[in-house]
Amino acid sequence: MLKNDPNTETSSEYDAILKEKAEAKKVLASKNATASEKIGAKLIEEFDPAAEVYRLQEKTDEELQKMGMSDARIQIIRNFKGTDAELQALSANCSVSGNPKYTKNASGQWAKITFAFSWDKRTNLANERCVGCSSDNRIFA
Repeated sequence: MLKNDPNTETSSEYDAILKEKAEAKKVLASKNATASEKIGAKLIEEFDPAAEVYRLQEKTDEELQKMGMSDARIQIIRNFKGTDAELQALSANCSVSGNPKYTKNASGQWAKITFAFSWDKRTNLANERCVGCSSDNRIFA
């Protein structure tokens, strides 16, 4: 549904995590950030996607298969060394498509945007922390 849509943006889960970590560093360095923003930034900064993979190594192959893991992904988990390439290969991709509809009438102009989300595989790196991604390639935990 989303793959051939010209309005579709796709973002890697791992790339989104790296972007969030970079933003978190800026927030923590900022003198204008609120306490709440700094707490959120600290949580993002402390998140270690490699630790999630090491946690997955504790599961049996059967458990990983029940989680929707392919044999290829299970092999990466079993042989995981912590490289960016491995984390990229294990991460899911989120595709987001928006279909805007604009209307102008006597009371003004408004827009309605319908978003569709699609994951190419089960998310693993952000695990329960990832509840969605936005059109600006940010994940929210």
